[in-house]
Amino acid sequence: MNHATSFASQGFVALCALLGALAIDDAGGRSEGEFGGIRTGKTSIAEVQKLYGRGRLDAAVHEDPKHNLDLYYYEFKETRLTGYGSVEVDKKTGVVRVITLWGERVYALSPDDVRRFWGSDYVVVRFSPDPCSPDAEGGAIYEDPNGPLVFYDYRSQGVAVALNSGKGLVSYVRFGSFPLGEMKSRCVDSGTRQRDK
Repeated sequence: MNHATSFASQGFVALCALLGALAIDDAGGRSEGEFGGIRTGKTSIAEVQKLYGRGRLDAAVHEDPKHNLDLYYYEFKETRLTGYGSVEVDKKTGVVRVITLWGERVYALSPDDVRRFWGSDYVVVRFSPDPCSPDAEGGAIYEDPNGPLVFYDYRSQGVAVALNSGKGLVSYVRFGSFPLGEMKSRCVDSGTRQRDK
């Protein structure tokens, strides 16, 4: 798989994580995450670039005035868990907020592998897409005990693992203190009836 194809075909993962980070600024009791020498909330993009090179800046996100983050894409080869990743950086401070990791090695992880990596101190959280969110097409989600999206949420480590419900394997891993989605659907707030799932 070449780099361009992988970034293009997997970019939706980074976009979903970016929109989740933009949705809520309250950390909700989550710790900062750490991956490959990068600590969310602490490490600057300059330090990331010293470790991994310049990366590829997502120009569309960078130029959009409604985004307060920049999004860089990397291929992490010399890390405990190799794969492709996005690094979300606060435009004002230059500090990393969220790291999202995906790729063949990530996709091959089973729930048992996840527990070997991060332990058993996690909460299983389910989400549903939120059709009433302004970011509905971009992957906005809300907590729903019957939702199809399943995460192992290691809050004390700042790690969230998205499981592919069809195969029981991992879709992506997210590092950072920001909540994964909203606590409830915006359909409830707007009085709009939720669309059929």
